[in-house]
Amino acid sequence: MSAPKKKILVTGGAGLVGSAIKLVEKQYPQYDFVFTTRQEHDLTKEADVASLFETTKPDYVIHTAARVGGIGRNLNSPAQQFYNNILMNTYVIHYAHLHSVNKLIAFSSVCAFPAA
Repeated sequence: MSAPKKKILVTGGAGLVGSAIKLVEKQYPQYDFVFTTRQEHDLTKEADVASLFETTKPDYVIHTAARVGGIGRNLNSPAQQFYNNILMNTYVIHYAHLHSVNKLIAFSSVCAFPAA
């Protein structure tokens, strides 16, 4: 009898990086991938993050979720961008720790632009 597959939780499953991970998922049949989106779990809400980790019980997390919106949104609401992203990052890291996740990979949600 084989051991159960290790589970990888991918946040931001419908985003640019999450979608790219979906494309290579089949190359890693030894893992069970679980993709989540903002519509399924709002990572700025602690209760959603707690529920996500409790139901999926991941061994690994690839955290790609972020509030993004291009240059316009970044310039018009930089504090809100930062606040939402820091909430998501904090909750995901915290619950990964509480659930003894073996490894966490987190992508930066920062944009950088050259000086004018």
